Amino acid sequence: MLKKNWSKGIFKCGFFYLLFLVSTPTNAQFFDDFSNPVLDPEWSGELSKFMINPAERLQLDAPSVQDSAWISRPSSIIDDAEWQIWVNLNFPPSNNNRLSIYLVSDEEDLTGPLNGYFLRIGENGNNDAIELYRQTGYTKDLLARGTDGFVTNAFSMRFKVTRDASGVWEVSADPTGSTFFQTEFTVQDATYTNTSYFGMVCYYTATRSDQFFFDEIYAGAPLIDTDPPVVLEVIPRSSTELEIVFDEGVEETTAAQTSNYFVSAGVGNPINAFRNPQDFSRVTLEFQNPFPSDGSTLALTVDGVEDASGNAVNNQIVTFTFYLAKFNDIIMSEIFPRTTPVVGLPAHQFIELYNRSGRDINLNGWTYSDRSSTTFLPDFTLQADSFVLLSPNAGVNQLSAFGEVLGLSPWPSLNLTSDELTLRNDEGELIFYLNYTNDWYGDDQKKNEGWSLEMIDIDNPCGDADNWTASVDPSGGTPGRENSVSFSNPDLTAPQLIRAFPVSENEVVLFFDKRLDSISSVSTSNFSISEGIGEPQIAEVISPAFREIKLSLNTNLTTGVTYNVTVANVSDCSGNNIEDGAQTRFGIPEPIEEFDIIINELLFHPVTGGVRFIELYNRSEKVVNLEDLRILRIDPNEGTTVGNPVTASTEPFLMFPGDFIVITPNATQLNEQYEIPDLKQVISVSGFPAYPNGVGVAQIRNYQAEIIDNLQYDNSWHFDLLDSRGVSLERVHYDRPTQDKNNWRSAASTVGYATPGYKNSQHLEFEISGQGIYLEDEVFSPDGDGFRDYLNIFYEFDAPGFVANVNIHDSEGRLVRRLIKNKFMDKEGMFSWDGINKKGEKASIGIYIVVAEIFDLEGNIKTYKLSCVLGGRL
Repeated sequence: MLKKNWSKGIFKCGFFYLLFLVSTPTNAQFFDDFSNPVLDPEWSGELSKFMINPAERLQLDAPSVQDSAWISRPSSIIDDAEWQIWVNLNFPPSNNNRLSIYLVSDEEDLTGPLNGYFLRIGENGNNDAIELYRQTGYTKDLLARGTDGFVTNAFSMRFKVTRDASGVWEVSADPTGSTFFQTEFTVQDATYTNTSYFGMVCYYTATRSDQFFFDEIYAGAPLIDTDPPVVLEVIPRSSTELEIVFDEGVEETTAAQTSNYFVSAGVGNPINAFRNPQDFSRVTLEFQNPFPSDGSTLALTVDGVEDASGNAVNNQIVTFTFYLAKFNDIIMSEIFPRTTPVVGLPAHQFIELYNRSGRDINLNGWTYSDRSSTTFLPDFTLQADSFVLLSPNAGVNQLSAFGEVLGLSPWPSLNLTSDELTLRNDEGELIFYLNYTNDWYGDDQKKNEGWSLEMIDIDNPCGDADNWTASVDPSGGTPGRENSVSFSNPDLTAPQLIRAFPVSENEVVLFFDKRLDSISSVSTSNFSISEGIGEPQIAEVISPAFREIKLSLNTNLTTGVTYNVTVANVSDCSGNNIEDGAQTRFGIPEPIEEFDIIINELLFHPVTGGVRFIELYNRSEKVVNLEDLRILRIDPNEGTTVGNPVTASTEPFLMFPGDFIVITPNATQLNEQYEIPDLKQVISVSGFPAYPNGVGVAQIRNYQAEIIDNLQYDNSWHFDLLDSRGVSLERVHYDRPTQDKNNWRSAASTVGYATPGYKNSQHLEFEISGQGIYLEDEVFSPDGDGFRDYLNIFYEFDAPGFVANVNIHDSEGRLVRRLIKNKFMDKEGMFSWDGINKKGEKASIGIYIVVAEIFDLEGNIKTYKLSCVLGGRL
């Protein structure tokens, strides 16, 4: 029950009570609701042990020791009298922590000898009951006892005691704190017929010295209520539920009669009505027809609802509005994940909510969630154009300095590196969504200190990384006020279709780079699929990120077929339309087998501050899903896995025949190091293997742990005269063995020493000619520009098993480099000369002779002599 509502009932009791106030001496009756912060001077006793708290209640505030405290005031009424008092004991009463309420006393000091009557609450055991005692001097005699266990636990309860002129006592209580009293007992005792004081004695231990509360104390003539209940407030709890707050408790039967309520605008009578079992002044109504959600004014008519005295409401009309909050009406405008080291803000996480709807919105029953937990918001109305902070309970006191704070338990903790946050209304509808990372700070120092993340433009709530940044306020943030980084930052960029993935034989999910408008995203006419499928049957945007659309097709998909999906007229959350004819491809993924996907490029020795990467190439005719591929680092000596395998993609990602895909710890950082034609072909993964700078093994496996490709590399494979830091090793030919060191070369300087996401600078396309030993080109220039940097020497024999010696001589016949010595040859292959002589120096420009001796196991020898030119700038 709302505090002070009951006291209004006292003062509305009609002519009888008003006459009583005029004709009765002031010490014969009194009422105190402690609304004055200064205690009424009529009270006496151990006043230093009591206080009027901020809730306008009398509270015990004694030192933390075992003791007692008494307080009393003049009162001479005893016959045809009524006493009422609201009591809150925040603990289970006991003999050591008990309360005595003196209704009648001839002495001011209630702890000494006196003659009178008192209620006792608190005893040993678990059957605590309300008891009435008569006291003579120090002797206390029990007159009557109420229901066992009625006051065993902590409670907030209203007590009522009456006594007539013949000495008949009736003791009643309302466990809800309202005025619907139930009689505990009656007893007759007229031993004492005069009184001078009323008061209370609190007996307490050290831990209960501030846990006794009192309010709305009345002593006087029996109260007669002649006024009907009045509706104070109507609170819409949902689109079909109202809560009515009356100025006093109402009777249960009439409160539950649905015909006593009617709402305009076609809503009608409720289908259910029930009184709050803990607060009789509140009634909840449930309706079949929902309220209009546009904020228009509705009228509630209440008739026939009675109070405890039988007074009935007579057609009272109360207006209210219902507005169902929409997406982005309330936003998270500031978050505070990392609280230490402290910059200036209290070391407690918080989320700042801002109401940008233009309407007051009640948050009761709303939920705030992160990836792992959900919590409910309390009954709080967030005013239009206002802020409120959400925080764990422990942060409420300190954060209250910045404005309104709602303490939540449990608290879905804000992860330091990234998290996904949602805010939903009491209907479960999404109001706001945020998927942040600490990269949004845009400042490596601030993201590791106690700075908040602030939204830049609150009129662009769908903006992600481009609309958030670190606070620039000296205190570290701006909770409860306008953000320090606030300025106009509209979203004018059209959404892009990134990729598509079939999740079943007749369902395809489209992935976009931005949050989409939920209306345009579900129109099936905005989508078309090739190979005769056409328009989908259903289009459904996937909540809460709204970056994916699932299409349900009329026709099943076929393995081995590549489909194109075309999108038009779809807009993002800010209203920007996608470019007409936006298109991507998809197909049903097939199992990944050995050598379907190959390691095509590897950067294992990045520059200082740079990142590693591995480039994969699909040399098969299959469409594969990179969710099924694992990236590993293998110890070259032990053959064991170093660290944990890393999944190439944590979400569905199709790789088509001929595709290049780059895996790296940080795509953004890699893009700053090297030119990348299409960032959609680069995947950032956490836990990327730290491949060593010297000798190491890079390996890829499928989800069944079968090895798909394996590369044991050596830094010596790089061009001898080149500093290998920041230079990738590139595969020369897709079909040559991965472990053939002649199939790997340093990336050319002309491409910036790496080619992530596109054809390698050292890639060669060649056909076997059947000539035995031959040169790809007779002229080469080993200058690192990516054009004929190597002299490529190819061979093809009728069968494997030949042994070769290959040497390089100058035009005078002098040995320049021993290239191959007693090497067993495959049936076909390649080896290369990088222009380095036997001294480890770059050979001079000029004519050279390649001398190849090929012999079989029977000693037959065939010699090839091929001339070439080493060119370069003079």
